[in-house]
Amino acid sequence: MKKAFALSIIGVFVLSLVSVFAFAATDASTASLDSRNWDLDQICKDHGFDHSGGMFDRDNNDNWFKHDDNNRDNIDFGGNGHSFDWSSRDNGEDGVLSFEDNQFNVLNGGFSGHHECDKDKKIDHVLFCHKDKDHDVPEFGVIAGAIALVGAIAGFVLIRKKN
Repeated sequence: MKKAFALSIIGVFVLSLVSVFAFAATDASTASLDSRNWDLDQICKDHGFDHSGGMFDRDNNDNWFKHDDNNRDNIDFGGNGHSFDWSSRDNGEDGVLSFEDNQFNVLNGGFSGHHECDKDKKIDHVLFCHKDKDHDVPEFGVIAGAIALVGAIAGFVLIRKKN
């Protein structure tokens, strides 16, 4: 009985560690790429945000379309080559990046917005960016690992004490 209990404690410990390392090895911010291999999450990070919320591209006929399947369906978007309007149907957007003349223009986020660029410029892409919320626990893997380790040590000490 004691041997089965000890093995079950060790098994729980090993399983906890494996799950912690598997969680830590997973990159939570999967990069979205367009035809020019842009890393949308990295672009947002380069401009002070944590990850991308989706992007809209303009074709040569001034028609806008969703950049890829990672775009959320909660953004209403429309415009032409010189301006655009958008609105968000959920928690809002933390920032908007307008790609004009080969550089990003950082715009305020919120629940809706309108932007017009200079007449001599064209808007080619609009990227919505987000910051991680404060209630997220970035050290989850460390906390879970510490709890698993303390539990395993406590189980080991209890078993050794009974022997």
